[in-house]
Amino acid sequence: MKPLSRRLLPTLLALAVAPAAAADLFVIAHRDVQLSREEVAEVYRGERQFAGDVLLRPADNAAFRPEFVNRALGMDEVRYESHWTRKAFREGLIAPQLQGGDAEVAAFVARTPGAIGYVREAPDNVRILTRY
Repeated sequence: MKPLSRRLLPTLLALAVAPAAAADLFVIAHRDVQLSREEVAEVYRGERQFAGDVLLRPADNAAFRPEFVNRALGMDEVRYESHWTRKAFREGLIAPQLQGGDAEVAAFVARTPGAIGYVREAPDNVRILTRY
């Protein structure tokens, strides 16, 4: 009986965690920002710096960055970081500001004109642009 439980426990844990891993990530923005799903990807690739006349201030969420860059940009974490290193040296662009988690991203976006970020739980005081 014991060997079966040792094999069954990891399977049960994986099933319990799977729904959480598949949960949506919401791209949120300060109330002055309106972007399409493709434009959001352009911002995080460093290809778009403005929404109309508003300077964009993207934020990365340390808790979900690997998941976001995979879903939104089709990259892994290493490729994303090297992409931004090249952008910094070649074009003088600054990578999205890294925030510690949902609460920090939500607070930054709510108080910063032009800010966008991504969170698991979207607050009420910001605009939801899209979800991944």
